Amino acid sequence: MISPSNLFFLLLLSLLSGCDRVTETRIINDNPVQWLLPSSLQEASGLAVVDEKSVYIHNDEQGEIYQFNIQNGSIIKLASINWPPVKEDFEGIAVTSRSLYLITSNGELFEIDDISADKPHQVVGARRIATGLENHCEFEGLHYLDNKLLMPCKELLTNEHNGRFTVFAFDIESETISEFLSLDISQIKGIKQMAATAFEATKKHYYIVTEDYLVRIDRSSLRGESFQLNSDLHRQVEGIALFPDGTIILVEDNRRGLARLTRYSSLDELASLNP
Repeated sequence: MISPSNLFFLLLLSLLSGCDRVTETRIINDNPVQWLLPSSLQEASGLAVVDEKSVYIHNDEQGEIYQFNIQNGSIIKLASINWPPVKEDFEGIAVTSRSLYLITSNGELFEIDDISADKPHQVVGARRIATGLENHCEFEGLHYLDNKLLMPCKELLTNEHNGRFTVFAFDIESETISEFLSLDISQIKGIKQMAATAFEATKKHYYIVTEDYLVRIDRSSLRGESFQLNSDLHRQVEGIALFPDGTIILVEDNRRGLARLTRYSSLDELASLNP
């Protein structure tokens, strides 16, 4: 027979375990839909699409990954890299058919193979991959495209690409680095400098968040247009995710306000609500 003290301990352990797996969010705006993120994601950073209804979000300062349902706002703490979680300056996340990748601000990649969607509280290992770019750029953002990991420069550390927005590519098969994109910033109306904090790509466009703008670049002409983000809705966007139906997800941390996630049904809605 279980004693009252042991029964209390087991119940408490069960409650704590449940809280560790599932975390609460709260809607703070209806137009566009915005969710306040839990305290464990006050340093929310990159985003990556998981399936038609959810995204991965990662913590900036610890190797923790969350899964967020963009339809109902539910969230789970999906995984930690090691336990206690490894501490690095993580700045982007990308998903392939086989693996999940995180990037640090100095360009180091973390490759995770043994992670499963919808399964909370996993403890996973990661392989560190040195790219040799730590003296070239400060990186923020990561995107998977055509068997490459695209690594956008937030800040150049050399004079080699002055006046240009530069993206490097890591080839997953050969594990080699190449310059993927070098864009003349003067070709983008309204943008004087490009300090990218989030990056995404589709078949036709690149999407870049820089300061208070979302920039869309035509991949053929490399000419772009910018959409100013309303400071009442967005303070410091750290990640972007695009869905095939046109849905746009933005995430931001709490350094200039509340850590929040925003859902737009389309670029047209984003433009109309950010005059």
